[in-house]
Amino acid sequence: MKKLKLVLGVHNGFPVGASEEEFEHAYQYSFKPFLTVLYKYPKVRTAIHYSGVLFEWFEDKHPEFMMLINEMVKRRQVELIGGAYYGAALPIIPNKDRVGQIEMLTTYIRKRFGKRPRGCWIPEGVWEPSLASTIKSGGMEYLFLDDVYFENAGLNGRELYAPFVTDDQGKTAIVVPL
Repeated sequence: MKKLKLVLGVHNGFPVGASEEEFEHAYQYSFKPFLTVLYKYPKVRTAIHYSGVLFEWFEDKHPEFMMLINEMVKRRQVELIGGAYYGAALPIIPNKDRVGQIEMLTTYIRKRFGKRPRGCWIPEGVWEPSLASTIKSGGMEYLFLDDVYFENAGLNGRELYAPFVTDDQGKTAIVVPL
């Protein structure tokens, strides 16, 4: 039997303007417990996306969490995924701002954790084909996209287990169905 490799990935974002109580509740009952358990199993590798808003909050309120993420990145257990810093729905903002959002989170991750993200989370799953050139211009190699887009295109079953290539204006990106 052929082996199937599982990619474990998690997206974590919070809207700008959420209350302190909402952040703290999510931290105590979601973010912290998940990473605490994952930390105990260093052979389990995971791709994790945090929005820039969350990173800022973690730095301010729970710097020990940032230390934990940093250690897991260094031991190659966690790959941090980039995307739009503020979680903007990329298709509705100008291309220059789209790329700026991606570059802002990329720069933050590179400076804070010493590793540039290669993958991109598409905020709110809002996709249009022109984003391929945006993603590539922002320095990303691949992106995650909800499998509903592929199912609506007529794909199903095993077809959803392989990455696809998309392009726009001569720039290509790898798309991984979720």
